[in-house]
Amino acid sequence: MSTALSEAEIAESAPEVSAVRGTTRAQVTALASLKAAAAAGDEAATNRQYQLGKLTARERIDLLVDPDSFGGLALRGGHGAY
Repeated sequence: MSTALSEAEIAESAPEVSAVRGTTRAQVTALASLKAAAAAGDEAATNRQYQLGKLTARERIDLLVDPDSFGGLALRGGHGAY
């Protein structure tokens, strides 16, 4: 009976793997929070737009572009690059 670990088992058990998984989970949670905040917007500002007979910027964009063509990728695209 061999007690040697395969490379995959070693890689999966490495502390760095756990750290990366934790960081990734934190980033996914933060992104979900940002998406929710962006979708919600400022309720008072949205109501003000409607009172003026205007649509919000996102509503105008939705009318201009095809469905699923605008994903807001630029929200975090250059974060930390500069």
